[in-house]
Amino acid sequence: MRITCYEEDGLGMGYIYLMPHSYKNGADDPDNEIGERVAAERMVIPYIDDTAAGTDAAAGLDRMIVAEPTLLNDYGIGYDTDFGNDLDANGYMIGIELRLDPDRFVKLIEEKAFRVIRTTWHGRAFNLVALGLPEDVFDERNVLYKMTEAEDVFVIVRLMTPAEFGVVYEPAPAPSYRLAEFRGLLSARDDLYPPAYLLEPEFILRTRF
Repeated sequence: MRITCYEEDGLGMGYIYLMPHSYKNGADDPDNEIGERVAAERMVIPYIDDTAAGTDAAAGLDRMIVAEPTLLNDYGIGYDTDFGNDLDANGYMIGIELRLDPDRFVKLIEEKAFRVIRTTWHGRAFNLVALGLPEDVFDERNVLYKMTEAEDVFVIVRLMTPAEFGVVYEPAPAPSYRLAEFRGLLSARDDLYPPAYLLEPEFILRTRF
């Protein structure tokens, strides 16, 4: 899974490529600085079989609210986004743009926060792609948004006020206004989100331009 973090003029931006991409391998990029911050043996995306590991990701998912509308249909109504996210023609998430500074990026890699958990939820096998620390991914305040009515892919989202998100808007939005922070992907579509791709770490850090 390709995850980038670019910092320029003090602003850190990240992008998570959830679907396979056609870019060159970041490991071959001479400008990639991640090797200066993280040892090669730490740059992994673990795979966890929920049953074999004795964990219960499904129970964590059950504590979250499942939104009635799809992610796309609730955009601009139940939530907004601070940055852009890319969807394919059928409404499935291609990639996520997010605020990501180098120190947090390194911490997430070091703590193996990016991981894939194989679990069974509502009688169906899913891969849960964690995009943060466990306490964030399984926060019971999170919301599960289905990508389409097929309910075969969901995103795990935390809806927050701009202040919680660390953003100040002028003029101030309505009190009900919420921004979405994407914390995970729940997929039963191995054709769209192949495990072989998700488990292949491709971390790219650039701060020198």
